[in-house]
Amino acid sequence: MNNALAGSGGEAIVKFRIAEAMQDKRIILLPVSEGGMNLKTTDINRLIETLGVQSLSQDK
Repeated sequence: MNNALAGSGGEAIVKFRIAEAMQDKRIILLPVSEGGMNLKTTDINRLIETLGVQSLSQDK
């Protein structure tokens, strides 16, 4: 399989499979810069909880 993917069209097939896997997935971009969110010190569980609560309140 590695040899087949390394050949002609292999990159396109991999991109297609990634696109399939990401279909219907929610993607969130988090700002990471000076003055922005620092994921090293962010409580990810709390962030997910907050985003979930915000999502529920927007659905109403």
